Amino acid sequence: MSIKLLIADDEFKYCQQALRLGAKEYLLKPVRSSDILQMVNRAVDELFGVQEDAKIKPMEEKNHLVELAKEYMEEHYYENLMLIDVAQKAGISPGYLSTLFQKQLSKGFIDYLNEIRIEHACSYLQQNYLKTYEIAYKVGFKDEKYFSKVFKKLKGRSPSEYRRGNL
Repeated sequence: MSIKLLIADDEFKYCQQALRLGAKEYLLKPVRSSDILQMVNRAVDELFGVQEDAKIKPMEEKNHLVELAKEYMEEHYYENLMLIDVAQKAGISPGYLSTLFQKQLSKGFIDYLNEIRIEHACSYLQQNYLKTYEIAYKVGFKDEKYFSKVFKKLKGRSPSEYRRGNL
């Protein structure tokens, strides 16, 4: 069995002593929760062994907390969603959820939320029933100008250009 340490002191001398006594890994504070989780996972893998077919490449790994957050965002995209609210629904801290989003999706919380909102906006624009400002508010944007800016950034054209091109 290997020894893993989380040192509460910032002095390296304790780590040196622990290594001499057989520690295999150590983390110095301050430490991110994701680093602790990785260390614990390595310890469990070492203790119980890892089957080769059970290994998943890190880029393909789907975190169930991120999936839970994405599902909640998809259902509530039109609300005034904030990172803290979604993290609370997932049962984790906002900082950890933000880290997981960046790691798994290579984008931040707001960028992902905006993508969801813009996709729904595209559906409304294709239906051609609502005005652009009505669609902006309906999909969760509080400002029509910001909506247009985000839309153009993601779709390469303005909402009205998108509407004309998809009728």
